[in-house]
Amino acid sequence: MGNFESETMNRDMLDRAEKKILQTWLLLGLVLPLLSMVPFLYLQARRLIDQPRSLFFPLPIAAGIWLLYRTCDYRPASLLRARVAVFVEWGGMGLAVLGIYIVSPWVVQVASVVVTFAWSLGAFGGSKWTRILAICSLFAAAVPLPSGLDMQITSGLQTISSWACNGILDAIGVPNILEGNVLQIQDKKTAVSDVCNGVDSFYALMAVGFSIVVFRRCSLLVSLATLAIIPLCSVLGNVIRLLAIAIGFDYFGFDLSLGWGYITTLILVFGITLTCVLLLHVSIVAILDPMTAQEEQNNLIKLVQWATTWPQATESKETLDRTWAEMNSQPSNWRSIPVLLGLPSLGCVVFGSISAFLVFSIFEGNHVSLKVISEDQAAAFPSQDAFPEQFGSLRKISFSPITQPAANILGRYTHLWKFDDRGNQVFARLDFPFQGWSPLWEGYWASGWKIIETKPVEIPAELGSWTVEEFKMQNQYGLFGFVLYAFFDENGVPMLRATPSESSSRSNIFKRLQNDPTEKVSRCYQVQVFFESGRDLSELEIERNRKFFFGVFERIRKQSETALKKVN
Repeated sequence: MGNFESETMNRDMLDRAEKKILQTWLLLGLVLPLLSMVPFLYLQARRLIDQPRSLFFPLPIAAGIWLLYRTCDYRPASLLRARVAVFVEWGGMGLAVLGIYIVSPWVVQVASVVVTFAWSLGAFGGSKWTRILAICSLFAAAVPLPSGLDMQITSGLQTISSWACNGILDAIGVPNILEGNVLQIQDKKTAVSDVCNGVDSFYALMAVGFSIVVFRRCSLLVSLATLAIIPLCSVLGNVIRLLAIAIGFDYFGFDLSLGWGYITTLILVFGITLTCVLLLHVSIVAILDPMTAQEEQNNLIKLVQWATTWPQATESKETLDRTWAEMNSQPSNWRSIPVLLGLPSLGCVVFGSISAFLVFSIFEGNHVSLKVISEDQAAAFPSQDAFPEQFGSLRKISFSPITQPAANILGRYTHLWKFDDRGNQVFARLDFPFQGWSPLWEGYWASGWKIIETKPVEIPAELGSWTVEEFKMQNQYGLFGFVLYAFFDENGVPMLRATPSESSSRSNIFKRLQNDPTEKVSRCYQVQVFFESGRDLSELEIERNRKFFFGVFERIRKQSETALKKVN
């Protein structure tokens, strides 16, 4: 009885010690670091919500939290793993401080993933580190790729989808014209980025693929093979959607790119692509079934066997069935945690407090909603009568008001005038609203144009001090395109483009705090002129085009003054 009572007492003491260890690790390793990141994580979440292709981001995060709670063994890790966890924790907090200093919500989001992985590594000591890494990869799936790589990959897949759809339509006899990523059926033009960049985008499917392989505890080879089929399924979904829109418009007169038709098509296509992912995953599992170990097998077979079994689906018995001696030594291994993490965690909280002030006083003060301009207000801007039938040497052909999806890179509204210049096409357009200077060549690149040269244009002294940018392009048909564009603000004043040193995204926290927090960023209106030619232009012709642009810009800007008063 004495031994039993002593063992029970030791077990109770050990449980209390483990509970205290886990509470300390939770506070210093997760709660305080994440608390310091909340303002910038909030800002990053708002940015992701503004992009339809990123709206899926809460789902992998929720799946990761659920899997950690339901499938992992919550107990302190061994001494070696605890030290690794603390080291990784330092790295995560260092990334967080760097992200706050350079005012980068993206870096802070990456830091939150690293901190969560480090805490999980130490808190779920009864689970293999490979399992922890796999689950935390779900949190990483919600992080967009840097430097616009996510948009480039998406645009590349959309280009492949456009080519495939164009070939199928030609094969079934549906007349169509493909210009880059813009598909035209009869008189209707459909931008692939507008109909194939929603909540069921490539990255949403990739997050689903991550969730499947993590939930099913798949091997490394099966996981990689499953993720490799996601781009194919994404292209398949894009092609089905484009075909549905093209055939519906050509044969039945239905426009499935707008309204309830678009929503219904989106749901059905997502169901089809998700079913394809699941069926292909099951096939991959059947094909790559773990090979049975045999004697005298060569190294290649051993490598394949390892790839089809690692990491093991079940947790290590050695980890779960630790001896009482190992358990009793555990608390002493963790006594240094408050010393190792206390000061860095408190430092993160202090820096996080500064970031909170930065976000809520400067970013929120500068934020201008881009969704407050109604269609009636947009109609008050220069339209059909903005230009006479003969404007200089150009003859006006048509005018088109266009309303685009809220997240479109060309702005919510476009007023487009088309001119004829001795057989060449010239387009003048007003795009709005924007917040800050927005380079526009991405839209032309998505339409099949290759950017050859970009440069600023010198403004004549009598026109004042503002910025005009110009770029030259060429498309797959050998045609040349020349674009000039500039902005004016909500007061009708032409804008200067901020230099990189003045850009808020590149200045650190201390430089941002030196600015006036109450100074708001103006809503912007973009004027651009596009010249199309079958050949390259001479310097004299380029100079003539620039003078034409200056006239167009001033005409649209001055005629917008009445509409600006209504909007403001």
